[in-house]
Amino acid sequence: MQTGEILAGKYKIAKRLGEGGEGSVYLAIHLQTEMFWAIKEIPLSKGERTLCHELQMMKRLKNRHLPQIIDVLQEGETVWLVMEHVRGIAMDQKLKNGRVLSAMEVMDVAEQVTDALCYLESRDPPVCHLDIKPSNLIRRPDGLIKLVDFGSAWKEKAQVRGTGTDGYAAP
Repeated sequence: MQTGEILAGKYKIAKRLGEGGEGSVYLAIHLQTEMFWAIKEIPLSKGERTLCHELQMMKRLKNRHLPQIIDVLQEGETVWLVMEHVRGIAMDQKLKNGRVLSAMEVMDVAEQVTDALCYLESRDPPVCHLDIKPSNLIRRPDGLIKLVDFGSAWKEKAQVRGTGTDGYAAP
């Protein structure tokens, strides 16, 4: 996708934010509300045909520690996931900058992540994130932690095994 391109007649691409293992992420503005959203472009493979349905189910997740998914669009072999744009700093960046977290900060992060995980586990069926690591924990300026990048969870639903990040995934 290119800057200025219109998606589904309602989202204008403002810029490319980055690329992850599951696809590219863009910052877009909703043409009517003028609100900014993150849009993740996910190319589908043959084994992931049910992914769009699983993402629709993920829209029902409502927890302050999870980015809100507002729309799921599909065209051909591509799905676009429209979600809350989380502003803040990833915990891996805090650690890379040589900053050591105090015991209180570690406890605060752990408590917030635990809240998110307990919520996900309480769903029917339970949702497994499968890739919890510092780069997927964003601390907003107000201190709230958001657990982001559910790509491995979607892949798991699509029957793909061996997901996660080396050094963080369970053996």
